[in-house]
Amino acid sequence: MSKGGPLAGWRVVITRASGQAGELAALLRQNGAEPLVLATIEIAPPRDGGAALRAALSQIGEADWVCLTSANAVSRVLSEEEGRAALSRARLAAIGQATAAALAAAGLEADLLPARADSEGLAAALGSPAPGGRVFLPQASRAGPVLATRLQAAGWEVVAAEAYETRTRPPEPGRRAELSGASAVVFSSPSTFEGFVSSYGRELLPPVVVSIGPVTSAAIERAGVEVTAEASAPSADAIVAALRRLAGEGAPGGGESAKK
Repeated sequence: MSKGGPLAGWRVVITRASGQAGELAALLRQNGAEPLVLATIEIAPPRDGGAALRAALSQIGEADWVCLTSANAVSRVLSEEEGRAALSRARLAAIGQATAAALAAAGLEADLLPARADSEGLAAALGSPAPGGRVFLPQASRAGPVLATRLQAAGWEVVAAEAYETRTRPPEPGRRAELSGASAVVFSSPSTFEGFVSSYGRELLPPVVVSIGPVTSAAIERAGVEVTAEASAPSADAIVAALRRLAGEGAPGGGESAKK
């Protein structure tokens, strides 16, 4: 376990899909915490094998914008044979810094990055279209309707395509014992929370529950679980800042809610 730092003595569970926990885990270690990486979801190809995604990509020239709402969406589009060329021809709107970074890693630049990194912020940044304005939206099979609904209400034609599927990851043998001593858990999406409860049960939720944003918080609270803290932005820095506030208040195991 790491020694020293504002989160010394904390064991923090990271529930993101495998391969996506590195930045948060490193930052937690820098602050003295012990990260426990326990993926509760896995990313899989779409149920149609990518047929809808490929069809949409073939018509990308008819879209005014491609809205990318996760690094997973970027990865899946680029995995298609025509994906890179299609994105190179389009105007790209990224929902937040992590999505923009995924584009940048592939040599692509986001043309639009909203100040508010959520569906409402992205819809507001796109504004109202000229007549016939069209948006291509590659997304998860379980994606919520907020972005598409907001865009349609503003006058956009939305062409949505299932780019990937988020599945609950089966429980890993021997991990329940590690969870029993955890101080906090971070949920980066409703599906990570649902996966945790499905695989490990509510009884193993740590005393501190941290959410990456309002959509995730709402899903957790609808299930009857209290959110101890909500990150001010969907980033590793904001998650660690929320945990540091809680540590300063004497958590885990008490203190005022730090939700904002």
